[in-house]
Amino acid sequence: MSESASIVVDLVHESPVVRHGLAAMIRTSSQLVVGREAASAAEFLSGLSDRDPVVILASPPAGAEVLRRQRTEPAPALILVAAAFAAMSARSGLADGALGLLELSAEVDELICAVRSVARGQRYVMPKVASQLAQACDTEELTPRENTLLLHLCEGHSNKEIAQRMGITLGTAKAYVKAILAKLSAKSRTEAVVIATRTGVLQKAVSASERAGG
Repeated sequence: MSESASIVVDLVHESPVVRHGLAAMIRTSSQLVVGREAASAAEFLSGLSDRDPVVILASPPAGAEVLRRQRTEPAPALILVAAAFAAMSARSGLADGALGLLELSAEVDELICAVRSVARGQRYVMPKVASQLAQACDTEELTPRENTLLLHLCEGHSNKEIAQRMGITLGTAKAYVKAILAKLSAKSRTEAVVIATRTGVLQKAVSASERAGG
């Protein structure tokens, strides 16, 4: 893509307020053009025709679905846009294949910079989010006991079953689950397993278990 060519930006977000706000920001640049707008990944993907999207701005849920269902080479130049990113949700988005991470607090100039970067195939992570990712490398590792419990979660065991298998009280098992959800920025046990799988946390737990002899 030449530097002078207009970049078409498609918008996929559940909130019409967010979509309209992003569209207004995009229109401030003479080099960006608002393309299609959709409220969901299904709506967006059903409307794809002869024009492939150049850059997609999407909410994390919609973006993950677009990336999962649109397996093309190269992958779509997609930027996840959210009110805020926790470290684990940011890692999950990048693991899914997103090229950019941008919070809604971003200024117009930063949004334009992000769009231009991913249109060239370059990754763009908002500095604030990049800083959180760097800090999380040292502060959000699971403990050995949490790793063991994560493996039980992946096997679908209930809190009661986990307590019995680990030789701990039900209250302690619940506390461990709560700690894991917090560290993975997950809202449910199922989401915790998905995020752990996508970000490599589960593989670390498996490796730790193997080193400990199962």
